[in-house]
Amino acid sequence: QGATVISSDSQGRPLTAEFHAHAMGKPLRYVLSYQYNLAPAELRWELVEGDMLAELTGSYHFDEDGPLTRVTYDLTIDVTLPVPGFMKRQAAQRVLAGALKDFKTHVEALGDRQA
Repeated sequence: QGATVISSDSQGRPLTAEFHAHAMGKPLRYVLSYQYNLAPAELRWELVEGDMLAELTGSYHFDEDGPLTRVTYDLTIDVTLPVPGFMKRQAAQRVLAGALKDFKTHVEALGDRQA
């Protein structure tokens, strides 16, 4: 539903950000911290605190592949509610689909600016 940057580094990149979403029909709030120590090859994030989440860690890893860039996306999510495994997998698939759609939109917008 939305995100707010709580703190940024000297380059203006988010260090912590608060997110608001809906999960299983309920509002969800969580805070992520970002690590850039391997940038530009990798961006990592992890859960600082959140409603209904026991774990939320992830990363984008970027590898040059000739004139292209290969992107690997890793995500681990665990919820605190007792939820059947198939529902966890469905939720993870929705998060993955949304993240990849947003990433694609961002990359395409960067390409449009460079053209």
